[in-house]
Amino acid sequence: MSRFKSAVLVIAVLVSLPTVALAAINFVSASAAQSGNNFVWSWHEAGLGDNQNVTYDLRVVATITSACVNKGGNTVEGVPFTAPPVTVTETPTFNSGKHGNISKTVTFVPHPSPSLNCKGNSTAKVTSASYSNALLEDETNEIIGAGSEAAEE
Repeated sequence: MSRFKSAVLVIAVLVSLPTVALAAINFVSASAAQSGNNFVWSWHEAGLGDNQNVTYDLRVVATITSACVNKGGNTVEGVPFTAPPVTVTETPTFNSGKHGNISKTVTFVPHPSPSLNCKGNSTAKVTSASYSNALLEDETNEIIGAGSEAAEE
């Protein structure tokens, strides 16, 4: 068989093979930041393939200050209570759907310390929060989307 016929045959075989789009999995955008006293992870990840389940690791170290507050909004019963830092962890799983991407926002809303024993008409409220060592990771594909040393407002 001549070289020309061999080349034509190879091209014909390659053209007839099903086309497979190999997209690189990547975070198109990702953030992990404090918003008021809350902490928010937001991301858009693409190239996942259709209908893939992806588990994420969302982590942040939170330091929450709570106080008893009266109806006038004033702190009562002495000094506010600051709980020791705790690591907040969420591991949600989402499906990429028919377009192979995931866009999500997950918000951590802190609650007042259960150690507060508010009396009378006062109620326990979160008065401040600070966050550090935030992480947003696609655990399934082992890709880090966002992280920070400090996420304090």
